[in-house]
Amino acid sequence: NEDVRAWNAGKAAEEARLKTLNPGDPAAVTGGLAAWEQAHPTPRASIADIVAHIQHVREVAGIDHVGLGGDFDGTTSTPDGASGVDAYPAILVALMEAGWSEADIRKIAGQNVLRVMRAVEAVAAAKRDDPPGMATNDGGI
Repeated sequence: NEDVRAWNAGKAAEEARLKTLNPGDPAAVTGGLAAWEQAHPTPRASIADIVAHIQHVREVAGIDHVGLGGDFDGTTSTPDGASGVDAYPAILVALMEAGWSEADIRKIAGQNVLRVMRAVEAVAAAKRDDPPGMATNDGGI
């Protein structure tokens, strides 16, 4: 969201300022940035921000390429109201309130990932009797 973009720009400007004031002293820069972050907490995202991101992905990639999924293990910062998968119902309700159809909600709630998994399984079944690939990587990637 715009608040996070502005915060990142402010942090980058402060880091540049600290590097100018403390050339060759990375500890001073690190300490100064820590103090700046203490005085300027990272803006928190919200469910509305999540919905805006999902809608953007839908516009860019199409509904058949959108899905909900989360890896919250070890996460130290989550959007307000979305600290885990228990927030999915609120996200889906917000999408419905934004005009999403039930068919589209079903797609992002699981139908899309199931379609992809079925396609992967079909390819695996078709290649089951193929010998392993012998391609090598010479580091030229």
